[in-house]
Amino acid sequence: MKRINISLIACMFFCSSIALVSCSKGTKAPDTVENAEERNDSVAPTSEAKDDAEFLVKAAHGSMLEVELAKVAQARALSADVKKYGSVLQEQHSKMLTDIKAVAAKRNVAVPESLNQDGLDKVKKFQEKPTNEFDKDYIKCMVDDHETDIKDFQEEAQSGSNEEVRKLATDALPHLQAHLTEAKKWKEMMK
Repeated sequence: MKRINISLIACMFFCSSIALVSCSKGTKAPDTVENAEERNDSVAPTSEAKDDAEFLVKAAHGSMLEVELAKVAQARALSADVKKYGSVLQEQHSKMLTDIKAVAAKRNVAVPESLNQDGLDKVKKFQEKPTNEFDKDYIKCMVDDHETDIKDFQEEAQSGSNEEVRKLATDALPHLQAHLTEAKKWKEMMK
């Protein structure tokens, strides 16, 4: 009787393990940006506070993405200059991320702790990109990303409702503009 019970328990464990594994296949990573935004929407007292929180979430995720893409550039770029550019971006966006998290913590704003699925997919795309296409595509991506970032940071610096968040955006702008200038220079040289 004991032997049957042990066999039955082992069989049930095995079957439930298979069910769990098959249910988890094909699932995507949780959307960390969406989760942070939902939490912030539920606690932000005004629409202005929600706008500042949304900026912090987007800025944190954008900086995390820049750091991860910069790591890929340092490993995969053919040009030593593109590798060096990646190193600068990794260092400066890591510092920017630390600053964003500090302001967010003071404001009781949740920011993502990891990349969402879109960010992970973008990093994977660059990890798998053919080496002969990497430098040009990475630089084009950096131009596009930094143009968008600058627009968002300028808007927050000019019309954000919280002084500390506005200062964060204002202080980051010169770095973002320098990153864009450098990326545009490399893009022009790669034509």
